[in-house]
Amino acid sequence: MLSFSGSRRAALLDEVSKAVSLAHAQDLSVVVNLHPNAATHRFNPRNLVGSADAPLFSDYLELVRILASRLSLSDKRRLAFEPVNEPPQACVAAGWPRVQREIVRASRGAAPDLALIVSGACGAMIAGLEALDPASVGDENVIYTFHFYEPYVFSHQGAPG
Repeated sequence: MLSFSGSRRAALLDEVSKAVSLAHAQDLSVVVNLHPNAATHRFNPRNLVGSADAPLFSDYLELVRILASRLSLSDKRRLAFEPVNEPPQACVAAGWPRVQREIVRASRGAAPDLALIVSGACGAMIAGLEALDPASVGDENVIYTFHFYEPYVFSHQGAPG
């Protein structure tokens, strides 16, 4: 989405809204997440959310605001927004709480009532969540999450190594 602006970005946002509506029409609840792609040289986790000084962090915050605003038009009882999936910082990274707080603030500015999903650093692994101080998030309407991939050989069957 960051690669596009204007009508192309609007069309992508419309597709997200349509997918959410379709899921809700089937009586499903929805989690929408933004997942920076490590396979790209420009729009990778380090450039987007690696720190509050990351080269594309302000662009990422703007996308978070836009998407949160769009999602706030949906049924908030059956929708949650995860503004960053699998943060790239080290498990006890000192900078992650600031980055996450700014992301939560951007989301809240656009969607005060939307449930947000947040995690600790460390790719959202349990060690990152254990190191996370809920006070650093600064928001009560959040769902805390972690990822558990053990045994990795099972959870990532067929994935390139």
